[in-house]
Amino acid sequence: MAAAKKTKTTARKATAEKIHDSFIVGAGISGIAAAIKLKREGYNDFKIIEKADRVGGTWRENAYPGCGCDVPSSLYSYSFALSSKWSHLFAKQPEILDYLEDVSAKFGITRFDKGIAHTRRRRIPVRLAAARTRACKTRLLRTNTVD
Repeated sequence: MAAAKKTKTTARKATAEKIHDSFIVGAGISGIAAAIKLKREGYNDFKIIEKADRVGGTWRENAYPGCGCDVPSSLYSYSFALSSKWSHLFAKQPEILDYLEDVSAKFGITRFDKGIAHTRRRRIPVRLAAARTRACKTRLLRTNTVD
């Protein structure tokens, strides 16, 4: 009898969900910035939820001919990671994506969970590609504007 109780308790602990302080939805330009800012402020218990295999957001998804930025490249850099490597006044998609990948690697924003976020009350369950569910304590930090 005692062995059976111990096994149930152990099983419950093994399947208990991890409650993170925050989730960042999307590893695009805003999600990367949010993660870096959180880390700089000493908040490390967050997860980035991303639908793709790598960072980049819009600049990863859109690779049509001529795709680029309509803002001067020097103004499109993060203030904490300025770049003097822009080859054009208005950078093209491959160069912007390279910049985002370089910055995320430099600041250690290279790990994220693949999944989709759904809001519900104060804890936010997230359905991950690996069929796990996690939750966070804060409200959802959603950095994209398009579903």
